[in-house]
Amino acid sequence: MLPVLFDKEFKGFRQLIFDEAGIHMSDAKKPLVSGRLAKRLAQHGLDTFSDYYKVVSRDAKERQMAVDLLTTNETFFFREPKHFEYLANTIVPEMATSSNLRVWCGACSTGEEPYTLAMTLAQAMGNLRFDILASDISTRVLATAEKGLYPVEDAQDIPKLFRTQYCLKGIGSQEGWFLVDHPLRNRIQFEQINLNTTLPE
Repeated sequence: MLPVLFDKEFKGFRQLIFDEAGIHMSDAKKPLVSGRLAKRLAQHGLDTFSDYYKVVSRDAKERQMAVDLLTTNETFFFREPKHFEYLANTIVPEMATSSNLRVWCGACSTGEEPYTLAMTLAQAMGNLRFDILASDISTRVLATAEKGLYPVEDAQDIPKLFRTQYCLKGIGSQEGWFLVDHPLRNRIQFEQINLNTTLPE
């Protein structure tokens, strides 16, 4: 039987995620909080959400785990394509003489957006150098992003030219997956940054 998340406990977790990440959760998110944190109670052998709240209050590692579970990450390749068209056709030509373009993707989730940026810039800038800093509050999604490995169906929104040049289709044990190629991955530095705190220099 699943433990019950009472209103007082939900308010505690809602305040925690606001304090940690600046995210406001409405009352409608109560089932989400209950569902995503219940597994952690089971793993710790706890019976109540109050007991788990005590754990996250004193254990920074477990608090990060709770933040990872409670932050929703919706992303896909070439989301909002007009933005990337504007980057390639307007911004890059205006910066063509720049020796080094640096871009920050401030909430990169599982990496689809910074890899889209990298593909767009590599195509538009040719041999000119660029670097991308990709950050997120969630260590879980950053681990996925750094691998650059995705289910092959996620490539459907990547233009064919870009798929051919920057993506490697898996074979054998990797069939059904594709990998963003190594030179492109090298253009991106992934780092955990909480936008709710003082930003690094």
